[in-house]
Amino acid sequence: MTAPAAGSSIPAGMATVRGKAWSGTGPVTRVEVSLTGQGEWHEVRLEPPTGSYHWQEWSFGWDASSVGRHTLRARATDANGNIQPEVPPWNRLGYGNNAVEVIFVDVV
Repeated sequence: MTAPAAGSSIPAGMATVRGKAWSGTGPVTRVEVSLTGQGEWHEVRLEPPTGSYHWQEWSFGWDASSVGRHTLRARATDANGNIQPEVPPWNRLGYGNNAVEVIFVDVV
């Protein structure tokens, strides 16, 4: 996610959640966000792709009218059906962390 910034405070009201997604195995065909920190995934609007292996820009209109701390998550799916995992697969050096991104945003 590129906006809002992790740990930021935003005014209550409509907000736009934005980001970029990438997959090393094919074009990104779907991105979803969760606004509760749990299940409840919402499909976002994908910008027109600029190439098969380019970053895929996306956006989502969020009714951020509920004051307080919110947990936002984003996950992508590529053309081969690969979905970002909730938890990254373990490896000794920590490479290849491709887990679902989680940020916290305060609505004031």
